[in-house]
Amino acid sequence: MIKNLELDPNRMADSTTENSISCEERLVDLSAYYDGELDGDSHNEMEIHLNGCQACRETLSEMSRLSTALHSMVGNRGPQKSLLDEIMMRVKAEEDNKLLS
Repeated sequence: MIKNLELDPNRMADSTTENSISCEERLVDLSAYYDGELDGDSHNEMEIHLNGCQACRETLSEMSRLSTALHSMVGNRGPQKSLLDEIMMRVKAEEDNKLLS
């Protein structure tokens, strides 16, 4: 989830919606919307907000551009197998230590 994007106050014609929720308060939900993580009602509320808010539409577009740029640089590579093996070994050791305590 993208959490460090900021809304430009100069682009916000009306920084609150009909429910008096500011664009800044919607930023986390905007990220969840982009990631497809909102439930039906929240998704619909976000679409209504986006229809009336240029600043949030531009922020959503910026999220998309950033995501595309990151994927093009990193690709679909996951962690190296050796790193994954090391992490799993440490998790198992920690679990074993807790069981012995």
